[in-house]
Amino acid sequence: MVRSRFIDPAREEEWNEWYAGHLDVLLGVPGFLAAQRFHSDSTVDDRPYLAMYEVAGPEVFTSEPYLAIWGFDEWRPLIDNWTRDIFESRGRGLGFGTPRGEWLHAAFVSGPGAAVDEALAVLEAQRPSLRSAAVCGLDRSCQAVAWEPAAAADGPAGFDLPPGVELAEAAYQPITDHLTEPARPPAVSP
Repeated sequence: MVRSRFIDPAREEEWNEWYAGHLDVLLGVPGFLAAQRFHSDSTVDDRPYLAMYEVAGPEVFTSEPYLAIWGFDEWRPLIDNWTRDIFESRGRGLGFGTPRGEWLHAAFVSGPGAAVDEALAVLEAQRPSLRSAAVCGLDRSCQAVAWEPAAAADGPAGFDLPPGVELAEAAYQPITDHLTEPARPPAVSP
């Protein structure tokens, strides 16, 4: 997941167009399986953009094809307050694909490991559509993330977590379609 803020409103539409094309480029990298971008009008951590990716494993981020296209190019000076985190699903799969017109309600959870695990287990028991994942690489800006679909911006009731656990919570609208790995031609034997 990548969370960020774009600081030049005059170029924001242009940047979003570039990023939509960049998702297609990323899906051409072996190991990238799915991608979608979201935006929130209100986040407590001032990172209104969220990009979610499904990858085959963390090694994708050190592969030659990825490193050849990594980065925000000319846009980097206009992006701040950004983090990249690798998460591993807690067993219900990733399921982040959200149709346009619907919402993704997400909470980025921080706190002591045992408290985070307990909080997520309680949420998962209460909410059958909830997905969650534990951080396992890159910036580690939080310990875990939980998300679920919502029909409206106010979405399901807020995530009620026990004391000792902090969260940054927001409702995100998709700004791209949920994209999946492009069909690759079969390997040709020599």
